[in-house]
Amino acid sequence: MRNLKAKRLESLSYELPLEYFAREPYPALLERIMRQSLELRLVGVSAADVETLSEVVEKRRAAAHVDEDVIISGVDGGSNGKSCEGIYVGVASALAYTSPLKILKDESPTSDGSVVLIDAEDGEQQWLSLFERHLTVRVAASVVVNRRPDWLLLDGGLILRPQYLRLLEGVEEVYDEGVSKYVRYEERLHSCLTGMLRLLELCERRHTKILGVVKRPTARLLAAKANCKHRDSVLLDKFLDVGEFVVLDVGENPMLQRYEEVAGKNFEIRVAYIKTSKAKGPIRVEFPKSVEPEEAMSLILADSDVVTGVPAHILRADSLVRIHKDTFKAVFSRLVWNNLHALEMLRPQRGEEFELEGRI
Repeated sequence: MRNLKAKRLESLSYELPLEYFAREPYPALLERIMRQSLELRLVGVSAADVETLSEVVEKRRAAAHVDEDVIISGVDGGSNGKSCEGIYVGVASALAYTSPLKILKDESPTSDGSVVLIDAEDGEQQWLSLFERHLTVRVAASVVVNRRPDWLLLDGGLILRPQYLRLLEGVEEVYDEGVSKYVRYEERLHSCLTGMLRLLELCERRHTKILGVVKRPTARLLAAKANCKHRDSVLLDKFLDVGEFVVLDVGENPMLQRYEEVAGKNFEIRVAYIKTSKAKGPIRVEFPKSVEPEEAMSLILADSDVVTGVPAHILRADSLVRIHKDTFKAVFSRLVWNNLHALEMLRPQRGEEFELEGRI
């Protein structure tokens, strides 16, 4: 019996040329792109920009030593997903790693995770990201209640990304412990938002100091003050030495306005940038008004890795929560095997390779 693939190829009236399988662009196109890469010039941070900063913001220095017996929980999330012809398949997770400042050992980290099937016309990755944030907030609340840390370091800001306010169409199917629930995007956004508000209130009641750590900040709070277009982290990289930080007002933020509408009261979230490593730019830290900036920045500096500049408890959580492509492939294969009757739903849209890596 002849191979089915061979029959399909024979049904073509021509032989596919070698160029069909080549990964390189067309030579003329490649030459054009390479030439442009040599001609492009970026405008860097100038000495005048740095001098302007000294006039509009105040540098402070974090304390060199903090109490080594404080208990810290670092909370991070992870996700991975793939577009199929009939559905978007995602996996989201969250994990909290809790230990003293200098003893990074947690025998039983708090964790949660779920497979998510998203039926939407667009924005599936945004939807999966929002669900990952929902899990992260849920795990954070659990660890505050059950592990009672002194500090809670949440990967990502305390203010949800304004991009989440862009509504998406479709139905989300969340499989949690074998029970399927159907949730629309607006409902998921509202539950995530109220969950963050409850977390902030819980931390205040339990006297847990909460910080949101943005590892790769892209905001431009300083651009108008410095009369330039650079991002805050780029501007401050040349302005701050290791251990120095600045505190800024968050300014107008549509998500913060949504917080106040839902809570029925004003919310004051402050923003700081601190340089924790010579090798990296400053990281962004968000904190409520009940947390003293100097104490918070001293804790961040004491916990941060000297190379990456990221707090060690978040790094440890990140290493355990990532959904790598091999993990996702294993999940996807089981989903396919148990749904052979609906294979047309699970055919990958972009080939059969799992090219997506787990996001940090």
